[in-house]
Amino acid sequence: MRYLYISSEWRRSIVLEAQSRISALQALIRPHFLFNSMNTIASLTRSDPRQAEEAVEDLSDLLRANLGGSGAKTTLKAELEVAAIYQRIEKLRLGTRLNVRWDVNDLPMRALIPSLVIQPLPENAIYHGIELLPDGGEVVVSGERDGDYLIISIS
Repeated sequence: MRYLYISSEWRRSIVLEAQSRISALQALIRPHFLFNSMNTIASLTRSDPRQAEEAVEDLSDLLRANLGGSGAKTTLKAELEVAAIYQRIEKLRLGTRLNVRWDVNDLPMRALIPSLVIQPLPENAIYHGIELLPDGGEVVVSGERDGDYLIISIS
């Protein structure tokens, strides 16, 4: 019975991970996001070439992280960096309308977590929340440790 339970849970985790990866890819490859990013970069090439170059590198890193699929697990630090890259790209477009506060310093950055589970959360907060508000707003990414668990909150 224990073998069947473990085998079932293992299969379930693979399916959930695949669904998470697909959702993250669909969110990233949304044409709206790519077109906005490319238009922002194009406008920066004239006004601030250095920042345009950084934005191209950020977009490249974001695509690499989401399309590369280097493994089923990654460190919390790497996952938060992918989310921060996404936030920087959106900050270029939304300007002062977007503020993001990161309260994650007390988390174990070497903890292994499934890849592509954090970045879609601030993305949804920005896309479905901040972007719709005329004055913008603030996204708060916070985390805490509860025994063996990490609790990441996006608000």
